[in-house]
Amino acid sequence: MLRWNASGDMSLSETVRREHRTNQQLFAPEIFRILQRWAEDYSSGNYDARNEAICRVANALVDNFADHEIDETTRNQFASLVFPYI
Repeated sequence: MLRWNASGDMSLSETVRREHRTNQQLFAPEIFRILQRWAEDYSSGNYDARNEAICRVANALVDNFADHEIDETTRNQFASLVFPYI
Protein backbone atom coordinates (compact mmCIF):
# COMPACT_ATOMS: atom_id res chain seq x y z
CA MET A 1 0.00 0.00 0.00
CA LEU A 2 1.42 3.38 -0.97
CA ARG A 3 1.50 6.23 1.49
CA TRP A 4 0.49 9.52 -0.01
CA ASN A 5 0.64 12.90 1.67
CA ALA A 6 -2.11 15.51 1.63
CA SER A 7 -0.98 16.93 -1.71
CA GLY A 8 -1.09 13.50 -3.35
CA ASP A 9 2.67 12.95 -3.42
CA MET A 10 4.37 9.79 -2.24
CA SER A 11 6.03 10.17 1.19
CA LEU A 12 9.80 10.49 1.47
CA SER A 13 10.05 7.16 3.28
CA GLU A 14 8.14 5.37 0.53
CA THR A 15 10.13 7.13 -2.19
CA VAL A 16 13.43 6.07 -0.63
CA ARG A 17 12.15 2.55 -0.05
CA ARG A 18 11.30 2.22 -3.74
CA GLU A 19 14.61 3.70 -4.88
CA HIS A 20 17.33 1.47 -6.36
CA ARG A 21 18.86 -0.60 -3.57
CA THR A 22 22.33 0.82 -4.18
CA ASN A 23 20.92 4.31 -3.75
CA GLN A 24 19.19 3.19 -0.55
CA GLN A 25 22.60 2.04 0.70
CA LEU A 26 24.11 5.42 -0.15
CA PHE A 27 21.25 7.35 1.48
CA ALA A 28 21.29 5.44 4.79
CA PRO A 29 24.35 7.21 6.26
CA GLU A 30 22.56 10.54 5.83
CA ILE A 31 19.66 9.22 7.88
CA PHE A 32 22.08 8.20 10.62
CA ARG A 33 23.78 11.61 10.52
CA ILE A 34 20.42 13.34 10.93
CA LEU A 35 19.55 11.12 13.90
CA GLN A 36 22.97 11.76 15.45
CA ARG A 37 22.56 15.52 15.14
CA TRP A 38 19.08 15.44 16.69
CA ALA A 39 20.49 13.32 19.53
CA GLU A 40 23.28 15.86 20.04
CA ASP A 41 20.72 18.66 20.07
CA TYR A 42 18.75 16.82 22.75
CA SER A 43 21.86 16.20 24.86
CA SER A 44 22.90 19.84 24.64
CA GLY A 45 19.38 21.22 25.21
CA ASN A 46 19.31 22.72 21.73
CA TYR A 47 15.63 22.02 21.04
CA ASP A 48 12.23 23.47 21.85
CA ALA A 49 8.64 22.24 21.94
CA ARG A 50 8.50 22.05 18.13
CA ASN A 51 11.21 19.39 17.80
CA GLU A 52 11.61 18.01 21.32
CA ALA A 53 9.94 14.69 20.50
CA ILE A 54 12.18 13.82 17.54
CA CYS A 55 15.29 14.93 19.43
CA ARG A 56 14.32 12.78 22.42
CA VAL A 57 13.57 9.74 20.24
CA ALA A 58 16.81 10.17 18.26
CA ASN A 59 18.74 10.42 21.52
CA ALA A 60 17.18 7.18 22.77
CA LEU A 61 17.93 5.42 19.48
CA VAL A 62 21.56 6.51 19.47
CA ASP A 63 22.02 5.71 23.18
CA ASN A 64 20.53 2.24 22.79
CA PHE A 65 22.19 1.38 19.49
CA ALA A 66 25.26 -0.03 21.22
CA ASP A 67 23.05 -2.47 23.16
CA HIS A 68 22.17 -4.39 19.99
CA GLU A 69 24.43 -6.94 18.44
CA ILE A 70 25.27 -6.69 14.76
CA ASP A 71 27.03 -9.59 13.07
CA GLU A 72 30.64 -8.99 12.06
CA THR A 73 29.97 -9.15 8.30
CA THR A 74 27.28 -6.48 8.48
CA ARG A 75 29.39 -4.32 10.78
CA ASN A 76 32.32 -4.47 8.36
CA GLN A 77 30.15 -3.69 5.34
CA PHE A 78 28.70 -0.56 6.91
CA ALA A 79 31.45 0.59 9.23
CA SER A 80 33.02 3.11 6.89
CA LEU A 81 29.65 4.61 5.96
CA VAL A 82 27.55 4.55 9.10
CA PHE A 83 29.33 3.86 12.36
CA PRO A 84 31.53 6.98 12.42
CA TYR A 85 28.29 8.94 12.86
CA ILE A 86 26.82 6.94 15.70
